[in-house]
Amino acid sequence: MAKAHDNHLHIHRKDNVTSSEFDYNDAYNITKGQPFNGVTVGNITGQMTDIDVNAGRKGSKEVAQWYIDSVGRDSTHMIHTMGGDAVPEKLNFAIKGTLTINGNAFEVCIGQGHHGDNNNWHLASQALKADANNKSGTIGNSLTNSFRITQTGTYGFNLSQSKEKK
Repeated sequence: MAKAHDNHLHIHRKDNVTSSEFDYNDAYNITKGQPFNGVTVGNITGQMTDIDVNAGRKGSKEVAQWYIDSVGRDSTHMIHTMGGDAVPEKLNFAIKGTLTINGNAFEVCIGQGHHGDNNNWHLASQALKADANNKSGTIGNSLTNSFRITQTGTYGFNLSQSKEKK
């Protein structure tokens, strides 16, 4: 029987990012036969948002396709943590929701994959412009509501106020 795990994604607040929240919108996809027991979000003021997906861990192409389709198959709208590919071949599960940073809301799709001995994370959004390596990018469309998202290793992303001009 497949086993559910607590799968934690940490979103760390840095450089003038005073708040970040994730609102899960009840849309998810998981590999057939794997358990899915929901999403819990914890906010640690001044530090990070913790997204815990209680689910099984078995990758499938169908889940990866659902994630990829969330941004029209355009890899310039996808980033990921350490390991893996810009466009994932398989994901264990994926969820959709709203990531709110300093009061600015962005629709996102978050998925968990597998690379080596680790489970890695993928983040996609139409509002995201990925860097060439797909390990970081900018979300938002102006200097005042634009934020950098960079990977912190396997289990998280850093958020910082963007200093780029659009």
